Amino acid sequence: FTQDEKNGYHRVANAEGLFCGWIKDGLRHGLGSMRWSDGSEFHGDFEKGLLHGGGKFVFSDGAVYTGRFEADKPAGAGFLVDRLGVRYKVEMNASVTMREHQQKQLEPITATEEPHEPYVVGRCYTVALTVGAPAKTEEGFYQGHFPNLKDVSGRLVLARPPHADCPLWNAAEVKGKLVAVMRGPRPPAPAVPYGIKLFHAQNAGAIGVVFVDYDPEGGFSSMPRIDEIVIPGTNPPQKLQARIPTGFILYRDLGVIQEGAIHVLAFAPKEHPHNRKGWRTGAVCCPPQESKVGLSKSKADALMAEFFNARKQERQQEDALLKEKKAKKAVHGGDAPEELSGREWVSGHIFDSLNPLKQADPSKQPSMTAAMLSKVTTKQRAEEISESLDKSAAMFQGLVQGALATMTGEAMHNNVLKGFASAPPAEPSAPAHLPSPSSEATPTLGGATVDRGEEYDGKRDMGIQVDPPTPPDSPPKASMLASLGTTWFFASPSSVSSPASSRRAPNSPRRV
Repeated sequence: FTQDEKNGYHRVANAEGLFCGWIKDGLRHGLGSMRWSDGSEFHGDFEKGLLHGGGKFVFSDGAVYTGRFEADKPAGAGFLVDRLGVRYKVEMNASVTMREHQQKQLEPITATEEPHEPYVVGRCYTVALTVGAPAKTEEGFYQGHFPNLKDVSGRLVLARPPHADCPLWNAAEVKGKLVAVMRGPRPPAPAVPYGIKLFHAQNAGAIGVVFVDYDPEGGFSSMPRIDEIVIPGTNPPQKLQARIPTGFILYRDLGVIQEGAIHVLAFAPKEHPHNRKGWRTGAVCCPPQESKVGLSKSKADALMAEFFNARKQERQQEDALLKEKKAKKAVHGGDAPEELSGREWVSGHIFDSLNPLKQADPSKQPSMTAAMLSKVTTKQRAEEISESLDKSAAMFQGLVQGALATMTGEAMHNNVLKGFASAPPAEPSAPAHLPSPSSEATPTLGGATVDRGEEYDGKRDMGIQVDPPTPPDSPPKASMLASLGTTWFFASPSSVSSPASSRRAPNSPRRV
Protein backbone atom coordinates (compact mmCIF):
# COMPACT_ATOMS: atom_id res chain seq x y z
CA PHE A 1 0.00 0.00 0.00
CA THR A 2 0.92 3.61 -0.50
CA GLN A 3 -0.67 6.45 1.43
CA ASP A 4 -2.54 9.02 -0.64
CA GLU A 5 -6.11 10.18 -1.20
CA LYS A 6 -7.22 6.91 -2.81
CA ASN A 7 -4.88 4.42 -1.15
CA GLY A 8 -3.64 3.46 2.29
CA TYR A 9 -5.39 3.62 5.66
CA HIS A 10 -8.34 6.00 5.92
CA ARG A 11 -11.33 6.83 8.09
CA VAL A 12 -14.20 7.59 5.72
CA ALA A 13 -17.57 8.88 6.95
CA ASN A 14 -20.53 9.29 4.60
CA ALA A 15 -24.27 8.62 4.42
CA GLU A 16 -23.59 4.87 4.31
CA GLY A 17 -21.72 4.89 7.60
CA LEU A 18 -18.13 4.96 8.88
CA PHE A 19 -15.21 2.94 7.53
CA CYS A 20 -11.84 2.58 9.26
CA GLY A 21 -9.32 0.57 7.31
CA TRP A 22 -7.30 0.13 4.15
CA ILE A 23 -8.42 1.22 0.70
CA LYS A 24 -7.03 0.74 -2.79
CA ASP A 25 -7.99 2.90 -5.76
CA GLY A 26 -10.70 4.45 -3.60
CA LEU A 27 -12.33 1.10 -2.68
CA ARG A 28 -12.25 -0.77 0.61
CA HIS A 29 -9.48 -3.31 0.18
CA GLY A 30 -7.64 -5.28 2.85
CA LEU A 31 -8.36 -5.27 6.58
CA GLY A 32 -10.96 -2.85 7.78
CA SER A 33 -13.97 -2.14 9.96
CA MET A 34 -17.29 -0.82 8.64
CA ARG A 35 -20.20 0.46 10.70
CA TRP A 36 -23.38 1.13 8.74
CA SER A 37 -25.96 3.74 9.67
CA ASP A 38 -28.35 1.04 10.97
CA GLY A 39 -25.81 -0.04 13.61
CA SER A 40 -24.57 -3.25 11.95
CA GLU A 41 -20.82 -3.76 11.60
CA PHE A 42 -18.24 -5.81 9.74
CA HIS A 43 -14.66 -6.43 10.84
CA GLY A 44 -12.36 -8.35 8.54
CA ASP A 45 -11.22 -8.59 4.93
CA PHE A 46 -12.46 -6.49 2.01
CA GLU A 47 -11.67 -6.85 -1.68
CA LYS A 48 -12.55 -4.19 -4.25
CA GLY A 49 -15.13 -2.68 -1.93
CA LEU A 50 -16.85 -5.97 -1.00
CA LEU A 51 -16.73 -8.28 2.00
CA HIS A 52 -14.31 -10.96 0.85
CA GLY A 53 -12.31 -13.29 3.08
CA GLY A 54 -12.56 -13.94 6.79
CA GLY A 55 -14.40 -11.70 9.16
CA LYS A 56 -17.07 -11.00 11.72
CA PHE A 57 -20.47 -9.47 10.93
CA VAL A 58 -22.22 -7.82 13.88
CA PHE A 59 -25.98 -7.44 13.46
CA SER A 60 -27.69 -4.36 14.85
CA ASP A 61 -29.37 -6.38 17.61
CA GLY A 62 -26.02 -7.69 18.87
CA ALA A 63 -25.96 -11.10 17.18
CA VAL A 64 -22.56 -11.95 15.68
CA TYR A 65 -21.82 -14.15 12.67
CA THR A 66 -18.24 -15.34 12.21
CA GLY A 67 -17.12 -17.01 9.01
CA ARG A 68 -15.90 -16.45 5.47
CA PHE A 69 -17.38 -14.22 2.82
CA GLU A 70 -17.27 -13.90 -0.95
CA ALA A 71 -18.55 -10.82 -2.80
CA ASP A 72 -20.53 -9.58 0.23
CA LYS A 73 -22.18 -13.01 0.74
CA PRO A 74 -21.52 -15.72 3.33
CA ALA A 75 -19.44 -18.61 2.02
CA GLY A 76 -19.80 -22.01 3.64
CA ALA A 77 -20.60 -22.66 7.26
CA GLY A 78 -19.86 -20.39 10.16
CA PHE A 79 -20.90 -19.63 13.71
CA LEU A 80 -23.70 -17.39 14.89
CA VAL A 81 -23.96 -16.17 18.47
CA ASP A 82 -27.43 -14.73 18.97
CA ARG A 83 -28.30 -11.73 21.10
CA LEU A 84 -28.86 -14.01 24.11
CA GLY A 85 -25.37 -15.46 23.82
CA VAL A 86 -26.38 -18.87 22.45
CA ARG A 87 -23.91 -20.22 19.89
CA TYR A 88 -24.95 -22.04 16.72
CA LYS A 89 -23.11 -23.69 13.88
CA VAL A 90 -25.01 -22.36 10.89
CA GLU A 91 -25.21 -22.18 7.14
CA MET A 92 -26.43 -18.83 5.91
CA ASN A 93 -28.16 -18.22 2.59
CA ALA A 94 -25.20 -17.83 0.21
CA SER A 95 -27.32 -16.15 -2.47
CA VAL A 96 -28.10 -13.17 -0.24
CA THR A 97 -25.66 -10.49 0.89
CA MET A 98 -25.00 -9.96 4.58
CA ARG A 99 -26.60 -6.54 4.39
CA GLU A 100 -29.80 -8.19 3.12
CA HIS A 101 -29.62 -10.67 5.98
CA GLN A 102 -29.51 -7.68 8.30
CA GLN A 103 -32.25 -5.65 6.63
CA LYS A 104 -34.68 -8.55 6.09
CA GLN A 105 -33.85 -10.30 9.38
CA LEU A 106 -33.31 -13.58 7.54
CA GLU A 107 -32.74 -16.79 9.48
CA PRO A 108 -30.00 -19.35 8.74
CA ILE A 109 -30.83 -22.26 6.44
CA THR A 110 -29.49 -24.75 8.99
CA ALA A 111 -28.56 -24.24 12.63
CA THR A 112 -27.17 -26.57 15.27
CA GLU A 113 -26.65 -25.35 18.81
CA GLU A 114 -23.06 -25.79 19.96
CA PRO A 115 -21.19 -24.96 23.17
CA HIS A 116 -18.83 -22.02 23.32
CA GLU A 117 -15.11 -22.62 23.22
CA PRO A 118 -13.70 -22.96 26.76
CA TYR A 119 -11.49 -20.24 28.18
CA VAL A 120 -7.81 -21.15 28.31
CA VAL A 121 -5.69 -20.31 31.33
CA GLY A 122 -2.77 -18.12 30.32
CA ARG A 123 -0.54 -15.20 31.24
CA CYS A 124 2.06 -13.02 29.62
CA TYR A 125 4.38 -10.12 30.34
CA THR A 126 3.21 -6.56 30.15
CA VAL A 127 4.98 -3.23 30.53
CA ALA A 128 3.26 -0.13 31.88
CA LEU A 129 3.02 2.98 29.74
CA THR A 130 4.65 6.05 31.24
CA VAL A 131 2.49 9.17 31.35
CA GLY A 132 4.56 12.02 29.93
CA ALA A 133 8.31 12.19 29.50
CA PRO A 134 10.47 10.07 31.82
CA ALA A 135 12.73 12.06 34.14
CA LYS A 136 16.46 11.47 34.26
CA THR A 137 17.66 10.49 37.74
CA GLU A 138 20.95 11.17 39.46
CA GLU A 139 21.89 7.54 38.82
CA GLY A 140 21.71 8.20 35.09
CA PHE A 141 18.59 6.22 34.13
CA TYR A 142 15.19 7.55 33.11
CA GLN A 143 12.32 7.09 35.53
CA GLY A 144 8.85 6.66 34.08
CA HIS A 145 5.81 8.40 35.52
CA PHE A 146 2.94 6.07 36.43
CA PRO A 147 0.22 8.00 38.32
CA ASN A 148 -2.54 5.83 36.83
CA LEU A 149 -0.97 2.49 37.74
CA LYS A 150 -3.05 0.04 39.76
CA ASP A 151 -4.08 -3.59 39.56
CA VAL A 152 -7.48 -4.27 38.04
CA SER A 153 -9.53 -7.28 37.04
CA GLY A 154 -12.67 -7.73 35.02
CA ARG A 155 -14.10 -9.19 31.87
CA LEU A 156 -12.23 -8.28 28.71
CA VAL A 157 -13.70 -6.86 25.49
CA LEU A 158 -11.98 -6.34 22.14
CA ALA A 159 -12.21 -2.74 20.97
CA ARG A 160 -14.31 -2.06 17.90
CA PRO A 161 -12.78 -0.70 15.74
CA PRO A 162 -9.65 -2.54 16.89
CA HIS A 163 -7.26 0.43 16.67
CA ALA A 164 -9.59 2.66 18.75
CA ASP A 165 -8.75 5.53 16.44
CA CYS A 166 -12.29 6.91 16.80
CA PRO A 167 -14.97 6.70 19.53
CA LEU A 168 -15.58 3.03 20.27
CA TRP A 169 -18.54 1.48 18.49
CA ASN A 170 -19.04 -1.03 21.32
CA ALA A 171 -18.79 1.52 24.14
CA ALA A 172 -21.77 -0.04 25.94
CA GLU A 173 -19.95 -3.39 26.09
CA VAL A 174 -16.68 -1.79 27.20
CA LYS A 175 -18.14 0.04 30.20
CA GLY A 176 -16.82 -1.45 33.43
CA LYS A 177 -14.48 -3.87 31.64
CA LEU A 178 -10.91 -4.21 30.45
CA VAL A 179 -10.51 -3.38 26.78
CA ALA A 180 -7.88 -4.71 24.37
CA VAL A 181 -6.72 -2.22 21.73
CA MET A 182 -4.48 -2.97 18.76
CA ARG A 183 -1.50 -0.71 18.23
CA GLY A 184 -1.29 0.98 14.87
CA PRO A 185 -2.31 1.10 12.12
CA ARG A 186 1.14 0.32 10.84
CA PRO A 187 3.02 2.48 8.32
CA PRO A 188 2.32 4.02 5.90
CA ALA A 189 -0.95 4.80 7.70
CA PRO A 190 -1.30 8.13 9.52
CA ALA A 191 -0.03 8.01 13.07
CA VAL A 192 -2.46 7.30 15.94
CA PRO A 193 -0.84 7.94 19.36
CA TYR A 194 -1.56 5.86 22.43
CA GLY A 195 -3.13 8.94 24.02
CA ILE A 196 -5.97 9.07 21.48
CA LYS A 197 -6.69 5.37 21.96
CA LEU A 198 -6.71 5.79 25.74
CA PHE A 199 -9.02 8.81 25.46
CA HIS A 200 -11.64 6.81 23.57
CA ALA A 201 -11.31 3.84 25.96
CA GLN A 202 -11.77 6.06 29.02
CA ASN A 203 -14.77 7.79 27.47
CA ALA A 204 -16.34 4.37 26.93
CA GLY A 205 -15.96 3.58 30.65
CA ALA A 206 -13.12 1.03 30.49
CA ILE A 207 -11.36 0.16 33.75
CA GLY A 208 -8.05 -0.60 32.03
CA VAL A 209 -6.45 -0.89 28.60
CA VAL A 210 -4.26 -3.65 27.21
CA PHE A 211 -2.42 -2.43 24.11
CA VAL A 212 -1.44 -5.23 21.71
CA ASP A 213 1.47 -5.07 19.30
CA TYR A 214 0.79 -5.65 15.59
CA ASP A 215 4.22 -7.07 14.69
CA PRO A 216 4.77 -10.83 15.21
CA GLU A 217 8.51 -10.15 15.42
CA GLY A 218 8.21 -7.34 17.98
CA GLY A 219 9.82 -7.13 21.40
CA PHE A 220 10.26 -4.78 24.35
CA SER A 221 12.98 -2.34 23.40
CA SER A 222 11.88 1.05 24.72
CA MET A 223 9.44 2.44 27.23
CA PRO A 224 5.93 3.04 25.80
CA ARG A 225 4.63 6.52 26.50
CA ILE A 226 1.29 8.32 26.72
CA ASP A 227 1.18 12.09 26.28
CA GLU A 228 -1.69 13.97 27.89
CA ILE A 229 -2.53 16.00 24.82
CA VAL A 230 -5.50 17.92 23.51
CA ILE A 231 -7.42 15.38 21.44
CA PRO A 232 -7.74 16.44 17.78
CA GLY A 233 -11.29 16.90 16.54
CA THR A 234 -12.90 17.49 19.94
CA ASN A 235 -15.19 20.51 20.23
CA PRO A 236 -14.77 22.12 22.67
CA PRO A 237 -11.14 20.95 22.88
CA GLN A 238 -10.63 18.16 25.42
CA LYS A 239 -7.32 17.24 26.99
CA LEU A 240 -6.50 13.68 27.91
CA GLN A 241 -6.09 12.87 31.59
CA ALA A 242 -4.75 9.34 32.03
CA ARG A 243 -6.92 7.87 34.78
CA ILE A 244 -6.93 4.11 34.17
CA PRO A 245 -4.03 1.63 34.11
CA THR A 246 -2.48 0.66 30.80
CA GLY A 247 -0.23 -2.22 29.81
CA PHE A 248 1.46 -3.30 26.59
CA ILE A 249 1.82 -6.91 25.43
CA LEU A 250 3.49 -8.45 22.40
CA TYR A 251 1.69 -9.84 19.37
CA ARG A 252 2.94 -13.34 20.11
CA ASP A 253 0.95 -13.25 23.39
CA LEU A 254 -2.32 -12.36 21.68
CA GLY A 255 -3.67 -15.82 22.51
CA VAL A 256 -3.85 -14.87 26.20
CA ILE A 257 -6.51 -12.27 25.33
CA GLN A 258 -9.94 -13.97 25.29
CA GLU A 259 -13.03 -11.88 24.86
CA GLY A 260 -15.60 -12.38 27.59
CA ALA A 261 -13.20 -13.98 30.08
CA ILE A 262 -12.12 -12.39 33.34
CA HIS A 263 -8.57 -11.07 33.05
CA VAL A 264 -6.15 -9.59 35.55
CA LEU A 265 -3.91 -6.64 34.69
CA ALA A 266 -1.42 -6.50 37.55
CA PHE A 267 1.96 -4.88 38.08
CA ALA A 268 4.96 -5.85 40.17
CA PRO A 269 6.01 -3.60 43.04
CA LYS A 270 8.39 -0.82 42.11
CA GLU A 271 11.27 -2.63 43.84
CA HIS A 272 10.69 -5.91 42.01
CA PRO A 273 14.04 -7.26 40.72
CA HIS A 274 12.72 -7.77 37.19
CA ASN A 275 11.70 -4.17 36.75
CA ARG A 276 14.27 -2.52 34.52
CA LYS A 277 15.36 0.69 36.20
CA GLY A 278 12.68 3.31 35.68
CA TRP A 279 10.19 0.81 34.21
CA ARG A 280 7.16 -0.96 35.69
CA THR A 281 6.42 -4.47 34.51
CA GLY A 282 3.75 -6.99 35.31
CA ALA A 283 1.47 -9.55 33.74
CA VAL A 284 -1.84 -10.00 31.99
CA CYS A 285 -3.50 -13.18 33.21
CA CYS A 286 -6.56 -15.18 32.28
CA PRO A 287 -7.01 -17.18 35.51
CA PRO A 288 -8.91 -20.46 35.91
CA GLN A 289 -12.63 -19.73 35.69
CA GLU A 290 -15.96 -21.05 34.63
CA SER A 291 -16.12 -20.77 30.86
CA LYS A 292 -19.06 -20.38 28.55
CA VAL A 293 -19.23 -24.15 28.26
CA GLY A 294 -22.19 -25.58 30.15
CA LEU A 295 -25.83 -26.39 29.69
CA SER A 296 -27.24 -25.45 26.34
CA LYS A 297 -30.16 -23.05 26.34
CA SER A 298 -32.60 -25.83 25.46
CA LYS A 299 -31.37 -28.06 28.31
CA ALA A 300 -31.43 -25.16 30.75
CA ASP A 301 -34.99 -24.33 29.71
CA ALA A 302 -36.01 -27.96 30.14
CA LEU A 303 -34.50 -28.09 33.63
CA MET A 304 -36.27 -24.90 34.68
CA ALA A 305 -39.55 -26.17 33.25
CA GLU A 306 -39.15 -29.39 35.24
CA PHE A 307 -38.46 -27.42 38.40
CA PHE A 308 -41.50 -25.17 38.03
CA ASN A 309 -43.72 -28.14 37.19
CA ALA A 310 -42.61 -29.73 40.45
CA ARG A 311 -43.43 -26.51 42.31
CA LYS A 312 -46.83 -26.40 40.60
CA GLN A 313 -47.63 -29.92 41.79
CA GLU A 314 -46.64 -29.01 45.35
CA ARG A 315 -48.86 -25.95 45.18
CA GLN A 316 -51.79 -28.13 44.13
CA GLN A 317 -51.12 -30.47 47.03
CA GLU A 318 -50.88 -27.61 49.49
CA ASP A 319 -54.05 -26.06 48.08
CA ALA A 320 -55.87 -29.34 48.63
CA LEU A 321 -54.60 -29.47 52.23
CA LEU A 322 -55.77 -25.89 52.79
CA LYS A 323 -59.25 -26.79 51.63
CA GLU A 324 -59.20 -29.83 53.92
CA LYS A 325 -58.08 -27.60 56.81
CA LYS A 326 -60.94 -25.19 56.23
CA ALA A 327 -63.41 -28.07 56.08
CA LYS A 328 -62.15 -29.57 59.39
CA LYS A 329 -62.12 -26.16 61.04
CA ALA A 330 -65.70 -25.55 59.97
CA VAL A 331 -66.69 -28.83 61.58
CA HIS A 332 -64.39 -29.09 64.61
CA GLY A 333 -62.90 -25.61 64.96
CA GLY A 334 -59.29 -25.10 66.11
CA ASP A 335 -55.99 -24.48 64.32
CA ALA A 336 -54.53 -26.00 61.18
CA PRO A 337 -53.98 -29.76 61.19
CA GLU A 338 -50.48 -31.03 62.01
CA GLU A 339 -49.75 -32.10 58.41
CA LEU A 340 -49.89 -28.44 57.31
CA SER A 341 -47.19 -27.35 59.75
CA GLY A 342 -44.41 -25.51 57.95
CA ARG A 343 -46.25 -25.28 54.65
CA GLU A 344 -45.44 -21.94 53.06
CA TRP A 345 -48.88 -21.60 51.52
CA VAL A 346 -50.51 -21.55 54.92
CA SER A 347 -48.80 -18.29 55.83
CA GLY A 348 -48.85 -16.99 52.28
CA HIS A 349 -45.05 -16.59 52.02
CA ILE A 350 -44.30 -18.13 48.67
CA PHE A 351 -40.92 -19.90 48.32
CA ASP A 352 -39.97 -19.31 51.97
CA SER A 353 -39.05 -22.99 52.09
CA LEU A 354 -36.34 -22.26 49.53
CA ASN A 355 -34.96 -19.26 51.40
CA PRO A 356 -32.48 -20.23 54.15
CA LEU A 357 -32.79 -16.72 55.64
CA LYS A 358 -36.45 -17.48 56.46
CA GLN A 359 -35.65 -20.61 58.47
CA ALA A 360 -35.41 -20.75 62.24
CA ASP A 361 -31.84 -22.06 62.08
CA PRO A 362 -30.33 -21.38 58.63
CA SER A 363 -27.17 -23.34 59.46
CA LYS A 364 -29.24 -26.50 59.76
CA GLN A 365 -31.29 -25.89 56.65
CA PRO A 366 -30.32 -26.84 53.09
CA SER A 367 -29.08 -24.03 50.89
CA MET A 368 -31.44 -22.44 48.40
CA THR A 369 -29.53 -24.19 45.62
CA ALA A 370 -29.95 -27.56 47.31
CA ALA A 371 -33.63 -26.87 47.95
CA MET A 372 -34.22 -26.05 44.29
CA LEU A 373 -32.26 -29.06 43.02
CA SER A 374 -34.00 -31.41 45.45
CA LYS A 375 -37.19 -30.86 43.48
CA VAL A 376 -35.70 -32.48 40.40
CA THR A 377 -33.22 -34.97 41.85
CA THR A 378 -32.50 -36.91 45.03
CA LYS A 379 -31.80 -35.04 48.25
CA GLN A 380 -28.29 -36.50 48.57
CA ARG A 381 -27.39 -35.63 44.99
CA ALA A 382 -28.83 -32.13 45.44
CA GLU A 383 -26.63 -31.54 48.49
CA GLU A 384 -23.53 -32.79 46.64
CA ILE A 385 -24.20 -30.49 43.66
CA SER A 386 -25.02 -27.59 45.98
CA GLU A 387 -21.77 -28.01 47.90
CA SER A 388 -19.78 -28.06 44.67
CA LEU A 389 -21.58 -24.99 43.37
CA ASP A 390 -21.11 -23.16 46.66
CA LYS A 391 -17.37 -23.75 46.48
CA SER A 392 -17.26 -22.50 42.89
CA ALA A 393 -19.39 -19.51 43.81
CA ALA A 394 -17.09 -18.64 46.68
CA MET A 395 -14.07 -18.76 44.38
CA PHE A 396 -15.84 -16.67 41.77
CA GLN A 397 -16.93 -14.15 44.40
CA GLY A 398 -13.37 -13.90 45.62
CA LEU A 399 -12.17 -13.39 42.08
CA VAL A 400 -14.67 -10.61 41.47
CA GLN A 401 -14.09 -8.92 44.82
CA GLY A 402 -10.35 -9.04 44.42
CA ALA A 403 -9.29 -11.91 46.68
CA LEU A 404 -7.95 -13.85 43.70
CA ALA A 405 -7.91 -11.29 40.92
CA THR A 406 -6.72 -7.95 42.22
CA MET A 407 -3.26 -8.67 43.54
CA THR A 408 -0.86 -6.12 44.91
CA GLY A 409 2.48 -6.04 46.66
CA GLU A 410 3.67 -9.39 47.87
CA ALA A 411 0.61 -11.16 46.47
CA MET A 412 1.57 -9.93 43.02
CA HIS A 413 5.11 -11.20 43.50
CA ASN A 414 3.97 -14.62 44.71
CA ASN A 415 1.12 -15.21 42.25
CA VAL A 416 0.95 -13.31 38.99
CA LEU A 417 4.69 -13.11 38.46
CA LYS A 418 5.36 -16.64 39.67
CA GLY A 419 6.88 -18.58 36.82
CA PHE A 420 8.46 -15.52 35.24
CA ALA A 421 11.44 -15.61 37.55
CA SER A 422 13.73 -17.14 34.96
CA ALA A 423 14.48 -13.86 33.18
CA PRO A 424 13.28 -10.27 33.05
CA PRO A 425 10.97 -9.56 30.10
CA ALA A 426 12.87 -6.84 28.27
CA GLU A 427 16.07 -8.28 26.87
CA PRO A 428 14.94 -11.80 25.81
CA SER A 429 11.88 -10.38 24.04
CA ALA A 430 13.74 -7.95 21.81
CA PRO A 431 14.15 -9.29 18.25
CA ALA A 432 17.55 -9.29 16.65
CA HIS A 433 16.83 -6.40 14.29
CA LEU A 434 16.01 -4.01 17.14
CA PRO A 435 18.73 -2.19 19.13
CA SER A 436 19.55 -3.37 22.61
CA PRO A 437 17.78 -1.51 25.42
CA SER A 438 21.12 -0.32 26.70
CA SER A 439 22.50 0.53 23.27
CA GLU A 440 23.31 4.15 22.51
CA ALA A 441 21.68 3.61 19.13
CA THR A 442 18.27 3.13 20.74
CA PRO A 443 16.02 5.94 19.46
CA THR A 444 15.34 8.55 22.09
CA LEU A 445 13.06 11.48 22.65
CA GLY A 446 14.51 14.24 24.76
CA GLY A 447 17.29 11.89 25.79
CA ALA A 448 14.90 9.26 27.15
CA THR A 449 14.28 5.85 25.61
CA VAL A 450 10.55 6.03 24.95
CA ASP A 451 7.85 4.98 22.53
CA ARG A 452 4.88 7.26 22.00
CA GLY A 453 3.22 4.69 19.83
CA GLU A 454 3.27 7.10 16.92
CA GLU A 455 4.53 10.68 16.64
CA TYR A 456 2.27 13.61 15.83
CA ASP A 457 4.44 15.20 13.16
CA GLY A 458 4.17 12.21 10.86
CA LYS A 459 7.51 10.74 11.91
CA ARG A 460 7.47 7.35 13.53
CA ASP A 461 9.67 6.31 16.38
CA MET A 462 11.76 3.14 16.41
CA GLY A 463 10.50 2.06 19.81
CA ILE A 464 8.65 -1.06 20.74
CA GLN A 465 8.02 -3.67 18.05
CA VAL A 466 8.44 -1.39 15.02
CA ASP A 467 10.05 -2.75 11.87
CA PRO A 468 13.35 -1.26 10.65
CA PRO A 469 12.91 1.71 8.30
CA THR A 470 11.01 0.55 5.21
CA PRO A 471 11.99 1.92 1.80
CA PRO A 472 9.26 4.27 0.48
CA ASP A 473 8.44 1.97 -2.42
CA SER A 474 8.14 -1.13 -0.23
CA PRO A 475 4.63 -2.03 1.08
CA PRO A 476 4.05 -3.32 4.63
CA LYS A 477 4.28 -7.05 5.16
CA ALA A 478 1.10 -8.56 3.76
CA SER A 479 1.58 -11.71 5.81
CA MET A 480 1.41 -9.70 9.02
CA LEU A 481 -1.78 -7.98 7.91
CA ALA A 482 -3.32 -11.33 7.02
CA SER A 483 -2.23 -12.77 10.34
CA LEU A 484 -3.82 -9.87 12.13
CA GLY A 485 -7.05 -10.46 10.27
CA THR A 486 -7.34 -14.11 11.20
CA THR A 487 -6.29 -13.59 14.80
CA TRP A 488 -7.87 -10.38 15.98
CA PHE A 489 -11.04 -9.97 13.98
CA PHE A 490 -12.38 -13.48 14.08
CA ALA A 491 -11.79 -17.12 14.91
CA SER A 492 -10.96 -18.93 11.71
CA PRO A 493 -13.82 -21.29 10.78
CA SER A 494 -11.61 -23.47 8.59
CA SER A 495 -12.39 -26.50 10.71
CA VAL A 496 -16.12 -26.11 10.13
CA SER A 497 -17.60 -28.45 7.56
CA SER A 498 -20.68 -27.46 5.60
CA PRO A 499 -23.90 -29.07 6.89
CA ALA A 500 -25.16 -31.83 4.65
CA SER A 501 -28.79 -30.74 4.89
CA SER A 502 -30.00 -27.71 2.98
CA ARG A 503 -33.44 -27.48 4.57
CA ARG A 504 -34.32 -24.87 7.18
CA ALA A 505 -33.55 -26.00 10.69
CA PRO A 506 -36.67 -26.45 12.84
CA ASN A 507 -35.15 -24.41 15.68
CA SER A 508 -33.29 -21.77 13.71
CA PRO A 509 -32.13 -18.99 16.03
CA ARG A 510 -33.99 -15.74 15.53
CA ARG A 511 -31.95 -12.61 16.08
CA VAL A 512 -34.98 -10.49 17.04
